[in-house]
Amino acid sequence: MENDEILKLLLRKELDVSPGASFDIDARIKDLKSLNESYKHVFEFKIGDIVHWKKGLKNKKVPAYGEPAVVIQNLVQPILDDKEDTSSPYFREPLNIKLGVIRNGDLLIFHFDSHRFELLQR
Repeated sequence: MENDEILKLLLRKELDVSPGASFDIDARIKDLKSLNESYKHVFEFKIGDIVHWKKGLKNKKVPAYGEPAVVIQNLVQPILDDKEDTSSPYFREPLNIKLGVIRNGDLLIFHFDSHRFELLQR
């Protein structure tokens, strides 16, 4: 059995989708592969660059999709979030970039995983 077929069976079982259901596993697999490729492509940001979330890779409330953020600092050593439980998507997330966003006229600075961002094209 091929890897894609095994993945389809596992995904159906995990999501508790019956074989006759309309859930499109092929589309889900295609999306997973596409998002994985997008995540693996890392931009080399410079301080002052304006960035935004890559489509499908937003994992925090701020900034909103399409909202610009400014690169404040690239961290040489990523901060690994060990405070979260191992079942959390944030557990050991490599926070390797500081971005600034504006809230109520003030610049707020947050740490992020740079894999999830791309340059904002204007």
